[in-house]
Amino acid sequence: MKDAGGYFFLTNKSKIKKFGLLADVPILLKVKPVRTALGIDIPIELTTLFKRNAEFEKHFKNLTPGKQRTLIFLITKVKNELSRKRKSMAIEHHLLEQEGVLDFKLLNEMIKLYNNKI
Repeated sequence: MKDAGGYFFLTNKSKIKKFGLLADVPILLKVKPVRTALGIDIPIELTTLFKRNAEFEKHFKNLTPGKQRTLIFLITKVKNELSRKRKSMAIEHHLLEQEGVLDFKLLNEMIKLYNNKI
């Protein structure tokens, strides 16, 4: 956030603890720009599906950058590889079924279906 003397970052207690910081003690951060168009990397699970299905890639890229980032975050916040694949496939299935229209309520139902697959 912008401040009279420059900029500052807000964080939460879990991040302070994770990095061994002390609350209210200033630290120096080096910030460098992200070079991708969305500001984050597209996970391998999505790029694999894009190669397999051009229609899915078209629907994904027609979404607003914010919605694309949200979907990428949904995938990358999961650490388990199988769960990431399932979530990616659920997103693919949803966008194809809905002809590129993103409905988060329906998407969550699709993700639940894919998570319950054995």
